[in-house]
Amino acid sequence: MIPSSQLTAQSVIPILGLPVFGFFVGTSILVGLVYVFTYGARKYQISRQLMLHWLAISTVATAAGAHWVELLFYRPDLPFFENGNWLKFFDGIASTGATAGALIGTGIFVRLFRVPMAPFYAVGFEGWALVWFIGRIGCALLNEHLGGVTTFFLGVRMPDGLTYHDLGLYECLFLFFFLTLYVWRRRNAAPDALGMVATTSFRYGIFRFFLDYLRPEPRYFSLTFAQYFSLFLLVLAGGIFLWRRRPLRLSLSRSVA
Repeated sequence: MIPSSQLTAQSVIPILGLPVFGFFVGTSILVGLVYVFTYGARKYQISRQLMLHWLAISTVATAAGAHWVELLFYRPDLPFFENGNWLKFFDGIASTGATAGALIGTGIFVRLFRVPMAPFYAVGFEGWALVWFIGRIGCALLNEHLGGVTTFFLGVRMPDGLTYHDLGLYECLFLFFFLTLYVWRRRNAAPDALGMVATTSFRYGIFRFFLDYLRPEPRYFSLTFAQYFSLFLLVLAGGIFLWRRRPLRLSLSRSVA
């Protein structure tokens, strides 16, 4: 079993004097920005000006989605509009809400600027794979997302003497080995926007859907919000895979005829 770090949200990194979680969140955002401007923009031939506009719109949508989903689906007992709760973007965030907000924000940007959507969604998913992995390191160190009691060897032994599933740790490990490394190895590969969106959506969607069965969160018709969002990602990936096979089926039918 893994011993608890016994760090809290108020814990700071020695020498730097920065909060642990804030440090990893800030680092993740910085790494994401460096990646999309150095690799993503060049790979998908996106101008710096368009990239800045896209980041501005998608960032606001990401922050709003993260907080609003947290309020609506994970803290329904907290009045949405009372005391300006809906505007306190850093008072509770949901990871899948952030991703959903980013997808919506990118859609708004594409519509406003009348640009092809696939490259921007691909850059978004690639940057997200890096950002979310680093951010989840902070979650894992703070043992923020605990599930039920377990005997699993990756379980975390807490000060109460019991061992729990650490869902932040599980997600951190999954992101690193199955998404972050995949994206990094393909940073200089030939651009395949739809392929990137489909692959990352499928891998994360299927993992998060089953992971949330360990998560003690509010459920709606037996599923969490994250599981419904995961199903959306799986449908998106399946739709792309089927659409990409369509030209092959058409060419085969024509050759037979």
